[in-house]
Amino acid sequence: MSVIIASGNLGKDAELKTIPSGHKVLEFSIPDTVGFGKNKKTQWLECAMFGLRAEKIAQYMLKGTPVQVTGNPSINSYEGKSGYKSVLKISVLDVELLKGVRREGSSDTRPVENFNTVNIDDQIPF
Repeated sequence: MSVIIASGNLGKDAELKTIPSGHKVLEFSIPDTVGFGKNKKTQWLECAMFGLRAEKIAQYMLKGTPVQVTGNPSINSYEGKSGYKSVLKISVLDVELLKGVRREGSSDTRPVENFNTVNIDDQIPF
């Protein structure tokens, strides 16, 4: 099993969705800039976080929020309009908000707890 750690500012507000099984998934993307000079380009890391922690952190995952994620990487390939493309996807195990963030609909900025420590032991069946 591989693990990747990535950080960056959210490219857009995260989206909390319900998948066919009824579980919740929080989807968001963070940029990864590679290269130098005129060869510099930004590629996007597509992230997905599942379960109770995803539901609890969703309200803080707004465009521009600096985050660090730890998760399992996978590469998904598909055929687009201009040929074959590949996307690096991260199945997020942990996410940390790196600064104080604004709560949606509020003007106050305050630190947010590290969601790695949210107690979800009651949800684990073993």
